[in-house]
Amino acid sequence: MGCTLRMEIQGESEERVFVAAREAVRRMRALEHALSDYDPESESERLARAGPGLHAVSPDLFTLLTAGKALARRSEGAFDVSCGALSRLWRGARRAGVPPSTEAQRAAHACTGSGNISLEANPPRAGLGDRGTRLDFGGIAKGHAVSEGARVLQRAGLPVHLVALDGDLALGAPPDHARGWLVSLNPVPGSSAITVLELSHVAVSTSGDAFQSLQTNTKRFSHILDPRTGEPVTQRVAVTVLAQDGLIADSAATALCVAKPKERAAMARRFGVAARVVDGAAKDARVELVGPWPIQSHN
Repeated sequence: MGCTLRMEIQGESEERVFVAAREAVRRMRALEHALSDYDPESESERLARAGPGLHAVSPDLFTLLTAGKALARRSEGAFDVSCGALSRLWRGARRAGVPPSTEAQRAAHACTGSGNISLEANPPRAGLGDRGTRLDFGGIAKGHAVSEGARVLQRAGLPVHLVALDGDLALGAPPDHARGWLVSLNPVPGSSAITVLELSHVAVSTSGDAFQSLQTNTKRFSHILDPRTGEPVTQRVAVTVLAQDGLIADSAATALCVAKPKERAAMARRFGVAARVVDGAAKDARVELVGPWPIQSHN
């Protein structure tokens, strides 16, 4: 998935911890092979090349496609795994330093829409139609992977654990003598105060454009896309979400980055999450807390 994996596990037997950690890594690598759009031989990429009709898929891919369609409805289109053509177009634009043409944007947007994904459960089969639809699990795969890795550790009898892939974390029971895992959030622009949360038994996902964007003379284009318009997000925004599952936390963080300010509270309720949204990059950046956000401490 092109990111750094970090695991912290507490257990009485070093061998038991090692074996479980290895199984968790194997599980996450299996998900990467099913979902990555950077690997031309991943299962999702092979499905995109398979042509019209329904094709046999693994339970992992079927689960994420099913979730993707449901989350597209829940987010009213702000999150959509079928936006892969747009993702590739704007990925190339960021490398070139030049926005794509209007015609290219329209063509990629025409391929987007969860209605292009067809599913059949028994046995699991899927199809993407004949419109050139491509898949992008970038806003859901890492969150799902850390939760799946955490489930492997939990089943192995290791409840005290942390699994992290960059901005996505799955937190189990806290270490001995601690009330929770300490999670530091980036300071609000213009402030030196660091928000530290003590958390356990929760998934955390952070999304924003701090590290990936395209800057022109007049506009800044985020790597986060609005599938409804086919264009990148242009407002500066960073979102941290707390949820019971990484799949939900990751997708909700992406959807809330895309959502307009007036949409956010209702969208967070539909996802069933708590979120911290930071609007803007200057000293007057606005912070909005949505849902049952935990008490904050600053140091």
